[in-house]
Amino acid sequence: MGFNDIKPRHVYQYVDRAERKTGTRQEMKVLSHALTKALEWGLIDRRSFKGEVQLTGEKARTRYSKD
Repeated sequence: MGFNDIKPRHVYQYVDRAERKTGTRQEMKVLSHALTKALEWGLIDRRSFKGEVQLTGEKARTRYSKD
């Protein structure tokens, strides 16, 4: 599967099946950056799911460490 073959449904399926949701969102940020670079370098013509995938945010911290 190449960059042009990735569809929004693939991203949602990957996130839904992942056990670590926080790490998965970070992986999606890395994938997004990789696609941006591939576009910049001329490897792809367009971002296949830019603006189409909306992942919910992480839960806010309820406990903070203090000195």
